[in-house]
Amino acid sequence: MQSRETVTFYIAVSAAILSAWNSLVLTWNSLVSYLRDRQTVEIDFRQEDKYWEDDEGHGGVEETYTVVTVQNTGRRPVVITGVRARLLKRGWMNLHWTPGTQAELSDQQIVTAYAGEEELDINEVAAFEAHRPGGKPFTKMVAPWLTRVRWRFKIFQPK
Repeated sequence: MQSRETVTFYIAVSAAILSAWNSLVLTWNSLVSYLRDRQTVEIDFRQEDKYWEDDEGHGGVEETYTVVTVQNTGRRPVVITGVRARLLKRGWMNLHWTPGTQAELSDQQIVTAYAGEEELDINEVAAFEAHRPGGKPFTKMVAPWLTRVRWRFKIFQPK
């Protein structure tokens, strides 16, 4: 038969192991909850053509538009105050977008912004950004990293 001290030692060690396991599980659970509940926005862009056609069947491409789609992919609502393009020549261009002032996007809602080809050349865009009222903007990089580095440090600027 075991002594009373041995049983007390087993209980103390078992409680310490159980306590450590419990703290590990709770830490993991809180980390997963934090990552799941963050505000996440997906920004996508595409180019669309506006076609025209007359009564005789003749037609063609009138203008090409760059359409930027901002979608809330997280669980928390996000307020977007504007969509703009950051240009390689260290400039900005605000895009035309549907609500105009600000939009609150809940789960899986979409806001679209657009610009015509005479306003925006896609080859001069470094990134598209969706701005929120008081924080860091959501960014979608467009230009390759080497092009962005060259423009940043003025190493090589194509004409």
